[in-house]
Amino acid sequence: MNKICSYGVLICFIQSFNIYGQDINTILDAYSTKKVDYLEKTWCHEGYWGEAKEKKDNRFNEAILIYSLKENFDNDYYKLRIRKAIFFSIRHLQDSITGGFYENNRPNHVRTSLFLNAIATVISKHPEIYENLEVQSSIHRAVKFISTPQEFSSNHNLAALMSLSKLHEVTCDNVFADLLKEYREVIIKDFIFDQDYKSGYWPEAPKRWKNRLNVPYLLVQLMFVQQYLQTNKKEDEKIDKLYKAQLRKLSSLVNYKNFTLDVRQSYGKFKNKDIKFIKFSVPSIFFNSSMIDRIPLDNRKEFLLKCLERFDNDIKKYPALLNSDLYYRFLIINK
Repeated sequence: MNKICSYGVLICFIQSFNIYGQDINTILDAYSTKKVDYLEKTWCHEGYWGEAKEKKDNRFNEAILIYSLKENFDNDYYKLRIRKAIFFSIRHLQDSITGGFYENNRPNHVRTSLFLNAIATVISKHPEIYENLEVQSSIHRAVKFISTPQEFSSNHNLAALMSLSKLHEVTCDNVFADLLKEYREVIIKDFIFDQDYKSGYWPEAPKRWKNRLNVPYLLVQLMFVQQYLQTNKKEDEKIDKLYKAQLRKLSSLVNYKNFTLDVRQSYGKFKNKDIKFIKFSVPSIFFNSSMIDRIPLDNRKEFLLKCLERFDNDIKKYPALLNSDLYYRFLIINK
């Protein structure tokens, strides 16, 4: 049995600064509370939220991460929800052959990493959960599923880096440490610098492609690196340097007046539809870097509220986003 070596308290909200009398914590606390209230209405006593069972989609049970942030140590209410959801996912939403967790009835690399990160976060508060042999077996089968770094899908690799780091932090199991090292080497090697060597990006396309920049994925990648650096910043200056280089790249592509992202350099469907800018709805990137200074003080509250509004609109189209993206888009902090 592995000894739990870190209890790690996960701080819930973005670093506070005042905007028109309301700080970021206050706004996001109210917003996340409202979202959890809504999630409560979608809870099924069998152990899942929303359409997880119907669609065989474990994204809905990634809500355990949100619940772990709201949990009160003196109240078992959220803890019982979380435990029940973990076991439902293990028994019904994890592929028995590959060990991957499902997205729309198919084992998925990113979803597996994100659920592992969520479970590890729960273990940091309740280390006894990892003592359960069924949970241990599930985690190790899932880690085996993500054991091979992807050839060019950097968001997959960064999600794995994040989850493996958290798993090692809370369990001290060298199996996770060894694989973490392998992913880290690939991630550092794959980074593409611009000519100035001050900015750059992680690619999301094969090496044979002339253009390997998928601009929207910069946001996805940075959310995962942001979480990783929360506990590894001092120990991993190399990744921190690359993170900042990609932030510079992203910063150059943001319109700070209307909060949109320039995709004219991006490969993908944008050129076919003559789309030049897309909506921005990931404020966690900004509130953890000097990029916030680029947003005029008078526009900061508008920026945050606009992002919340856009996320609400996205949820209407894709309900699983509420369960899976709320933390990564809004509630990450760096220390």
